[in-house]
Amino acid sequence: MNQLSSSLGGLSLQSSIQPESLRPVNLTQERNILPVTPILAPIPNLNLDLKKLNCSPDSFRCTLTNIPQTQALLTKAKLPLGLLLHPFRDLTQLPVITSNTIVRCRSCRTYINPFVSFIDQRRWKCNLCYRVNDGEFRFLK
Repeated sequence: MNQLSSSLGGLSLQSSIQPESLRPVNLTQERNILPVTPILAPIPNLNLDLKKLNCSPDSFRCTLTNIPQTQALLTKAKLPLGLLLHPFRDLTQLPVITSNTIVRCRSCRTYINPFVSFIDQRRWKCNLCYRVNDGEFRFLK
């Protein structure tokens, strides 16, 4: 029996020698574990209609291509579910303001946000109720 188990032990699918990248790492002691060159994310293979509906993967990316419909299915899959969101990836189009008070719409009480329209240096239009508001703010350059 021992002879049989020793001869079949060499037929294992798992290699006893692991590459350096697959060895366990103690993160409390080893800090520099990321590669020097960035790893590019794979480009999803979608048909043309779906590419038009999806946003850029630089702004929104999910670890799974399909979201499991139940928690039990997600647990059974043993895959991490995560989202990577960069809503303001292009900061050149984002107006930045400063104010001494919190700027809110006088009608619907919505806070000033990146989706409002600035009419001039003192007035802005709410993106929810479309009221034109006066604001005590100034733009940063």
